[in-house]
Amino acid sequence: MKKITIITLIFIGLTSCHKNKAEPIVEIDSNCPDTILFSTQVMNDIFITSCNGCHSAGGSGSSWGVYTNHSNIANDADDILKTLKHESGVTAMPFGSLSPLNDSLIKGFECWIKQGKLNN
Repeated sequence: MKKITIITLIFIGLTSCHKNKAEPIVEIDSNCPDTILFSTQVMNDIFITSCNGCHSAGGSGSSWGVYTNHSNIANDADDILKTLKHESGVTAMPFGSLSPLNDSLIKGFECWIKQGKLNN
């Protein structure tokens, strides 16, 4: 009887334990009320429109980065944001432009980064 009780307690203990996976930490920013969609608001509105002439395979800016897919853009997102904001110490983009992209495009890109650089 004692063996059955011990085995039962061990079984209950093992089956009641489970690992909780930690959820990724995503920064909540009240200035980013909507989810930014990579496919349209990042890829289409910024990169296809303003960057892929140079930052596509074989383009004049491809030596600095080819930005035709989510992976490449997500990997370089922080540096790309600095260039879009025309911060000091980086080459301002779009190259040769005296002014940065529209503020709403830059803010959208920044929000996309803060929301976890989703491939959506």
